[in-house]
Amino acid sequence: MSPYMLLQIWKGVELGIDKIELPKSEKTIVVEGAGGVMVPFNSKATYLDLMVKLNLPVVLVTRHYLGVSITLAQLESAEEAGLNVVALVISGKAHESTENHFATQMDVPFIRINELEEVNSEAIAAEAERLQSQILTLL
Repeated sequence: MSPYMLLQIWKGVELGIDKIELPKSEKTIVVEGAGGVMVPFNSKATYLDLMVKLNLPVVLVTRHYLGVSITLAQLESAEEAGLNVVALVISGKAHESTENHFATQMDVPFIRINELEEVNSEAIAAEAERLQSQILTLL
């Protein structure tokens, strides 16, 4: 559910982008959205507006079932807004034709995070090991 829809449920609560500030920190800060850059944040703004205000490097996350066009539209919207999209993360099983299309149609590097059959410390460690070198190339 988008923040805007929550506002409809919780009357009297207003989320204002102008009131959001990043905390002061020497550590890396991750700000996570959900649902795409055009998800309503409130009655007048979208997550894209928040992303522009915060002006942080952007990592877009997608799944193959969203399709190439939706993913590329998200990327284009972010780039047209002047954001620095540094990577695309594909979550889920491999889909060779989609990944080949991303490789030829985007100037943004991408990695795929596998969908785990079982979620346990061993499976997570194995996936982290598989991704380590790929992630380092994105940094």
